[in-house]
Amino acid sequence: MRKLPLILLLLFCTITLKSQYAWELGFFTGAASYRGDITPGLVPGLKNSAMGFGIFGKYVLDYNWSVRPGIYVSNLKGDDIGTGDPWRENVRKVNFLTQLTEISAVIEYEPFGKQRYLGGRGFKKLISPYGFIGVGIIRIDPDTDFSKSNGSAELSLKIEEDINADALSTRIIVPMGTGVKFDVAELWNVSLEVGARATFTDYLDGLSAAGNPEANDWYFFTGIAVLHRFKESMKN
Repeated sequence: MRKLPLILLLLFCTITLKSQYAWELGFFTGAASYRGDITPGLVPGLKNSAMGFGIFGKYVLDYNWSVRPGIYVSNLKGDDIGTGDPWRENVRKVNFLTQLTEISAVIEYEPFGKQRYLGGRGFKKLISPYGFIGVGIIRIDPDTDFSKSNGSAELSLKIEEDINADALSTRIIVPMGTGVKFDVAELWNVSLEVGARATFTDYLDGLSAAGNPEANDWYFFTGIAVLHRFKESMKN
């Protein structure tokens, strides 16, 4: 008799738990921005932002955890002109454009994801926050224009150092971020997402010695993702 409540509880959980979809495919679009020697502020503004695109898969481990590998592409850019800093605008006057390709995989945690499938009433639409962190690699090709600089001999030496720097074009990154997921249907959801990438390099913009060599560059993706759950991937 003492085991009866436990048996009833297990039976209830079996009834109310619903199978979930194991595989999802998503597409991302939004703004790619950069923070570094040319654009040190956290908010670079539209002038120093470009469109970014991505495609990613997702394997759902359980109601809260999933693995998300993906590929993202964008251009990153920045310009001393328009920063409002007199020295940058009138002396250094550097601008850059970097073509970037990212391959990454993140672990995603959705704390309220379980509510989507519990309650004995089948699928339930949610508005649900999530966070993620992972690891990846990027391929960069910075095109930095120093031709307008007219500074001192010291600045010229630092620019020469940056031009001759043996900056690696492939780098390890740590992507991290947060978002909010909106279920628009059982097989479709839309997410608003903000993600930051720690790059461990100060040459994302091709500039270091003539800037702040003590601080590494970051870049960000902010935008919208549309995901499709594959009906055939239903698992218990």
